[in-house]
Amino acid sequence: MPLSIVAILVYGLRENSRLKMKILNSKMETKNYLLAGILDRLTLLVYANTKDAQKGRNKPKMLLDTIEKSKDNVSSFTSGEDFEKAKAKILKNIKEKESDNNE
Repeated sequence: MPLSIVAILVYGLRENSRLKMKILNSKMETKNYLLAGILDRLTLLVYANTKDAQKGRNKPKMLLDTIEKSKDNVSSFTSGEDFEKAKAKILKNIKEKESDNNE
């Protein structure tokens, strides 16, 4: 399928669809980014009126920075075969741990 057709199909997906978020390299929906940004700005406004802000210390951590730096423990697979191999490996590890605990 030509790339332009895929782009057109993805464009029509809802904002929180897994495929659209994957293509846009987004961790969450746009509205949640906006809400986190609003919270960050409000936090900075409140902080700006403190004695700590005047002395440049104890600056609050920004939620958007925390979200962007976080690493998701998510795996993706290019084929069903890759998924089955990963699943078998996980199940094998679980069985080994259970047998170690029983001994």
